[in-house]
Amino acid sequence: MTPLPSKGCDSLKKEKVVDFQKNANQDSSDWEERLRLSPDEIAEREASVQIKVEEAKRKQRLQEIDEERERRRQNEEAERERVEKEKKAKKRKLAAEEKRLRESYKELPPDLMRIADGLIQRAAFMRMTLEIYEHDLDENGYVEMFSQSKDADPYERVRPVAQLYSTMNANYQKIIKQLADLVPVAPPIPKVVEKDQFEDLLARKTNG
Repeated sequence: MTPLPSKGCDSLKKEKVVDFQKNANQDSSDWEERLRLSPDEIAEREASVQIKVEEAKRKQRLQEIDEERERRRQNEEAERERVEKEKKAKKRKLAAEEKRLRESYKELPPDLMRIADGLIQRAAFMRMTLEIYEHDLDENGYVEMFSQSKDADPYERVRPVAQLYSTMNANYQKIIKQLADLVPVAPPIPKVVEKDQFEDLLARKTNG
């Protein structure tokens, strides 16, 4: 015995038939309307539709451009804030290093302190920069693979930052020595020669 189709299946089939009939009626209506139009009217209608499509595409493109512009603006603003934050941090660090060095040489006479002040500023800047170079060298090493062109075999070379570090470190040591040389040398403390008890007794007997 063949099972009867369920009520749900019948309903679904009816909906599909109705949709098909609607689409067929719509297509038939469109064709009937097109048959009533002249070729110029059909061309004008198609041109109008095409203009609307192009206008929608243009609006979408403008919206995408605006969104991209806004993302770029936000990225640039975030980058400016990051750079400004780094600048402020460097200034604070530089000021702290200058203060530390001035504290170390605060006993200098005023005339020598005026000379030392310029050296202190240079030394503080160099030390801060050297620490940045050191961090880079710790992360990326002292050497790198380098090639003169895409066809040439790469070879190992010293990284430019390593050369900068070496040169600046040597100059930093020279400045620190110049600062140290400004400190007046303290006069030597006279050595007190103490006589032992035997020498003291012998001297008393000789004099007595």
